[in-house]
Order: sequence, then C-alpha cells, then structure tokens
Amino acid sequence: MDSVPDLTGSLRVLGALKAQPVAPSDGPRQWWKGPLDVEGLALGAVQAAATSLNALAGVPGRYSLASGATAPAFDSLGHLRIAGEKPEGFAPMSGLRRTSDGWIRLHANYPHHAARLTSALSLSTPQDVEHALLRMTSLAAEEAITANNGVAAAVRKRDEWVATPMHAAASAGPWIRISLPPMAASERPQVSRWVPSAVPRRPLALIHRCCSGRRRRFKPRMPVFSRKMELV
Repeated sequence: MDSVPDLTGSLRVLGALKAQPVAPSDGPRQWWKGPLDVEGLALGAVQAAATSLNALAGVPGRYSLASGATAPAFDSLGHLRIAGEKPEGFAPMSGLRRTSDGWIRLHANYPHHAARLTSALSLSTPQDVEHALLRMTSLAAEEAITANNGVAAAVRKRDEWVATPMHAAASAGPWIRISLPPMAASERPQVSRWVPSAVPRRPLALIHRCCSGRRRRFKPRMPVFSRKMELV
C-alpha cells in the first residue's frame, strides 16, 4: 500500500503508546477519488485506532489496517441496497441542498436539529426547505441556521475555505489531540458516558470492557480492521 498519513503522533503522549509501532497496513490506496485526501484521513484514523488497540492488548501487530475493508465501512450507506433499492440514509432534510448561488450541507438527523433548522428558515413543513434555500445564498443560510444553534455548512471553493477560521483551526496542530485532565488514582475513565456512531462504538466497547475489569470474551464484528477483536 502507498503511504498512509500517520495520525498516531499525538497519541504518543500516552505512556502505553510511546513505543508502540504503527499498525501495519495492506490493500489499495486509491479507492476514494477526489481532490481532497478523504481516503487518507479515513485510513489514518483507522490505523491510529488499530495502533491503540495493539497497545491495549499488549500484542504489537495484532490489529492492522485493511483498506479493502475500510472502504465499505466508511461508505456503507453508499453501497447498501434493500430489495434492490438504495435506502434514504439520512433524515429528509439532511444532505446537500441547492441554494441561490451554490450548495449547502444540512444536518437534521436528530429531532432537536430538525426543529432548529425549521425554526431558522421559518418553515411550515420539512418539504419547504428546498424553496426556502433557493431564495438564500449559501453563506446566508449557513449563518441563519448556525445562529439558531442548528448544523449547516456552506459548500465553499478552496480559496473561500482557506480564508475562514475553520481552515485556521483545522490546519493548526494534529488531527487527533489527546488531553489528560487531572485524575485521582481511584477514578476510571468514563467511556460509557459518550455514545458515538456505529463504527467507533465497536473499539470503544472493547476499551470499556478492559477498563471495567471484566474478563468475559468480547468478539464483535469489526469491518474496519483486518480481523475480529477477540480478547479473553
């Protein structure tokens, strides 16, 4: 495989990972075409997770990165078919929508996000979103929605993106940042208080088992790694 961006550098602040070798990788490097290296970010993130799991298990190389399995894991909705039909993967108002001068990405998967979106655009029904956006510029719609604590992002050209505070934040420091707050010796990491989406939930479930001291076999399906997790 061609080189994968190493996102494990900032993980080295953790003692268990200081000398941990980067998890091995295998498979094609060019399966996600595009002007931005989204594929590299996806592969690097999975490799960082595999590296961390190797340190947790105490067996270097036990978990590795397989790009062929990573691709469908990150784009599973793009490949999913039910009775031969592509299902609607997001809520009706979520996704890329046209505006008067371009495009905007909306997120309304959760009821509170949908409520803030409809309130910001003064919508009577969710079906009115397209008509409302066609009367607004992308930036105006983004500003109105985010000001109402909704989630939206105008689609920008590269030079427009570089001029934003978002670019400044994204380009400053590592992609993965670890902070270690003061913790009493008797305290345990409260992993169970954060419930992420399906893909990162699988390795976090293993971490939670280890932190809670349980010794039962844990063997979930792990499509983003080249093998299943199995810790006894």
